[in-house]
Amino acid sequence: SVSKTISYAFRKQNIEHVIVSRTPLKDMIKYADLKYKIHDYKLIVNTTPVGQYPQINKSPNIPYDLITSEHNCIDLIYNPKTSLFLKKCAMKKAHIINGEHMLLKQAEASWEIWQQMIKKNV
Repeated sequence: SVSKTISYAFRKQNIEHVIVSRTPLKDMIKYADLKYKIHDYKLIVNTTPVGQYPQINKSPNIPYDLITSEHNCIDLIYNPKTSLFLKKCAMKKAHIINGEHMLLKQAEASWEIWQQMIKKNV
C-alpha cells in the first residue's frame, strides 16, 4: 500500500512517524487516538483515496480542529486538485500540497526506466 511506501521513505530519512488506520496493526494507531498525537507530528500525509473524484465531499476522519499553521499537509490525491482534506487543513492555515507533483515524478521515473530498457534491447 501507499502508506507502507511513505513509511519506508520516512524510515530511510530517519523521520519519526506513525501510521493511522481504521484497523491498526502493530505500530499503528486508530483514528480515534490521533487527537492525542496530532500535535506531535507536523507532517500529515493522506495516503487514502478518501475525497478523490467522484466522492469529493469526503475527507479522512481526523481532528481538523487541532490542525495549526505549523502543520504541513500532503494529500496524494490530485483529482480534485484541492481535496476536502486539503481545504479543511488550509482553513486552519496549514501548508498544503496535493499529489500532482508526486504523480509527475513517478511518470518521469517510469519514462527513464522505459528508455533504458529500450536502449538495452536495441
